[in-house]
Amino acid sequence: MLHKNPVLRHLMFFFSHPRLLLTFLLVIYLGAGPVLSPVLAASLIRGAPLPLQFTSTVPETFTTSLQVTVPAGATASTLIVNCYDCDHTDWGSLSINGRVRIAIWPGPGPSHASGTIYIPVPVSAWRTGTNTLSFTHSQYTGGRVDGLTVTFTTPSPPTPSTPTTAPSPPPPTTTTPPPPPPPPPPPATATQVKTMTDASGTWVLWSNQVATLNGKQVSSFATDLRMCNGAVQVKSTDANWYVYTAATQIWAPTSATCPVTAPPTSSSTTGTSTTGSATLSWALGTDPGLAGYYVYVGTSSGVYNYPGSPFTTGLVSTYTIPNLPKGQTYFFALKAFNSSAQTSVFSVEVSKSIY
Repeated sequence: MLHKNPVLRHLMFFFSHPRLLLTFLLVIYLGAGPVLSPVLAASLIRGAPLPLQFTSTVPETFTTSLQVTVPAGATASTLIVNCYDCDHTDWGSLSINGRVRIAIWPGPGPSHASGTIYIPVPVSAWRTGTNTLSFTHSQYTGGRVDGLTVTFTTPSPPTPSTPTTAPSPPPPTTTTPPPPPPPPPPPATATQVKTMTDASGTWVLWSNQVATLNGKQVSSFATDLRMCNGAVQVKSTDANWYVYTAATQIWAPTSATCPVTAPPTSSSTTGTSTTGSATLSWALGTDPGLAGYYVYVGTSSGVYNYPGSPFTTGLVSTYTIPNLPKGQTYFFALKAFNSSAQTSVFSVEVSKSIY
C-alpha cells in the first residue's frame, strides 16, 4: 500500500541511493544562486523596448522602462548606454522616474558608429521594480540608444584583522608638500590656440575646435575666445558668440559685439538738511547695439537693495539719485543693456558717504 503512494515511493528511492540525493540537492542550490544574490541580479538587468532613434532637430522625448533590483547597502550606480553616433556633446538630458534629471554630455566618441556612454546616477533615483527613463534631445538627428544596463557598487565585507605583537612605528613626517597633479591631457593630438581665465576658471581653445573649461570639454564647435566685461565668451562655428554657465551646462547666445560697461567715475552730493543726492558719471559706451544703463544702489557692498534699484536710464553718461537719507554710506554700480534686453556684467563698484 505504501509503495503505491508516488511521494513515498520517490523518497524511498533517494534514501536507497544517497549519491543521487546529494546531486539533486546541489543542482537546486546552484540554480537558486542568482535569486539569492542581489549584486549578481543587478549586473544582468536589461532595458525595455529599444532602440530609441533620434529623428528630429526640435525637442523630442523618448520614454522606456528598466527593471531594477537595488541591492541593500549600494553606495553608487552607473547607467551604461550603448549608443550610435555618440560624438555629440548636445545629447540633452535624462530623467529617471520623473525625479532626477541629468544632463548628458558624452564628449568625444565614435562618429557614425556604435559607442558607450557611462552616466553616474544617484542610488536614490532607482527603485526596485519598474523604472521610467526619459531621454530628451533637440540638436540633431541620427543618434540612437541601443541598449541600457545599470550596475551598482556595494561595500566589500570587512577583512578579519590578525593580531600583531606590537604596532609598527609611524613613518617619519616631512614638511615638503606633494607635487601638484599633472595638467589634463589635450583632446586627441590637438594643440592650444588660445587661453583665457575668468571667474569660472581657465578656458582653452584647441586647434580641433574643442573648448575646455578647467580641463573638461564643454564644446566641440568653438572657433574663438574673447573676454567681455570680465567673462570669457566663445564663438561657435555658426559665427555667433555664446556665454556658458558651468553650474547648469547651458549655452546662451550673446551680442556680436561686447557691450562695454564703463564704471562710474565720480559722485557728488547735494540736498536738504536730512537727505542728500549722489550724481554718478561714466564714459558712454560705443557699442552700436547699446540701449541704456541700469543704475544699482545699495547700503552694503554688492547688495543693491535700495528702494527703486535698479534705476533705468537711456543713452546718458550721468545720473542723479535724489533724497538719499544722510548718515549712511551708499554703494553704486552699473550694467549696460542692448536692444535685445541682454545685459553686461556689473561695472566696478563705487561708494559715497552722505552726512
